Amino acid sequence: MTVQTKSRSSRPARRAFTLLEMMLVVVIMGVLATVAVVSLSGRGDAAKRGATFASLNTVQSSIQQFHLEKNRYPSSLSELVPKYISKTPKDGWKREFIYVSPSPDGRPYDCYSMGSDGQIGGGDDISIWDEDTGD
Repeated sequence: MTVQTKSRSSRPARRAFTLLEMMLVVVIMGVLATVAVVSLSGRGDAAKRGATFASLNTVQSSIQQFHLEKNRYPSSLSELVPKYISKTPKDGWKREFIYVSPSPDGRPYDCYSMGSDGQIGGGDDISIWDEDTGD
C-alpha cells in the first residue's frame, strides 16, 4: 500500500500584486490624503476663534459679577483671579487678552484678543463686544 502525497507543484500558485495594482493603491491613498488635508485646513483658525469667543464670554460674565459685588470695574483681569475665574484667561492662540477700563470708545471696559496675527488692528481682532457669527 503506497501513500500518495501531493507535490508542491500541484498547489495553485499564489499570485502577487502587480505593479499596476500597487500604483493604483498609492494613487488612491494620495487622493484621500489630499482630500483630508484640504477639508481640515483652515479649521484650526476657526476653532481658535471659537475658543476665543467662549473665553471672552466667561470673562464678560466674571466682569459683570465683579461689578455687581464691588460697584466698579476691575482695573485688570488679574483682579478677577481666583474669586471670579480660576486663572488669567487666554485667547485661542494662547495669548493674554488686552483689557482696558474705561474703554476709549465710551464703554465702561473693553477686552479683546489681537487675533491670529498677534498685532493690534489688522481686522482680525476679537472684542468682547463682537458677536460670535459662528464662522
